[in-house]
Amino acid sequence: MECTDLGSSDDGSSVEEDNAGLAYADEPLADDEWLQNYNRQERERLELQEKLGRRLDGSVEVSEWCNCGNCDITLLTNNSECHCCFELEGCEEAMNREEVIQDLKAEGVQNAKCVTQHPGFNPAFINFPCIDHIKYNGFIVDVHRIDGVS
Repeated sequence: MECTDLGSSDDGSSVEEDNAGLAYADEPLADDEWLQNYNRQERERLELQEKLGRRLDGSVEVSEWCNCGNCDITLLTNNSECHCCFELEGCEEAMNREEVIQDLKAEGVQNAKCVTQHPGFNPAFINFPCIDHIKYNGFIVDVHRIDGVS
């Protein structure tokens, strides 16, 4: 990509005059590094959506991608739901933390393999009014983060 002199246009007026009143006219243009980064991230996003789509339509068996043994696509409605809890950043580490294991034992849960087996999962994640309240108040920052694990 070649860059030309942006100080003035062909008719002698300045770029500022040409772009007067245009939204975002003063924003910097993307450089090659930013564009490469963006294109890479977009490719990765599309590849992930394609992979999740194959999970949703059943062309990839659940046993091939589920590590917790509790995944099921029967009630799933979109690609974004086709993740195993072990694929979420920090989830596996959180489930193997001593504090979590002790909490599970106190609740009578032995050898939990899935985050849905944690006693705290159901009230927070299955209660839709609770989810709406949390979203509304801005508490959900990153769905791939488990409390206490970064």
